[in-house]
Amino acid sequence: MAEFALTIPLIALLLLGGLSAGLYALQRSAAVAAAAEGASIAASASPADLNHPDLGAGELAAATRLRPLLLGSRIVILPEGASCPPAGKVAAGRVFVCARLTGPTMVRLAVSGRPRQLAAGPFAMPVEEAVELHLTTFQR
Repeated sequence: MAEFALTIPLIALLLLGGLSAGLYALQRSAAVAAAAEGASIAASASPADLNHPDLGAGELAAATRLRPLLLGSRIVILPEGASCPPAGKVAAGRVFVCARLTGPTMVRLAVSGRPRQLAAGPFAMPVEEAVELHLTTFQR
């Protein structure tokens, strides 16, 4: 009986660790997809001005794509042109989305933060993904 009582917590810990690692892989994959989708939208022309990027729409699209897999993490959309803080300096349970121009013809959309994990505490793993694309402009 003692052996059984000692192994159950170990098995539960291994199971929780495996589930947490799997969730992190899904969250990181979602961050990559959200950054790519948001960057392509941010690099497109704004409906108001066909020669300027739509950074706000890209940030919103990335945040919408992230929301289902972040387990209640708070998604913070920074103002257009702001840089995301480094993921290691972000409190657990917060994820930032930011878009800015990085040159006359480049847009960068980044997702940075530490989403909630199943196994909280010092094991919270950061997510930091960014995509840079050339602007898409139109001429009449």
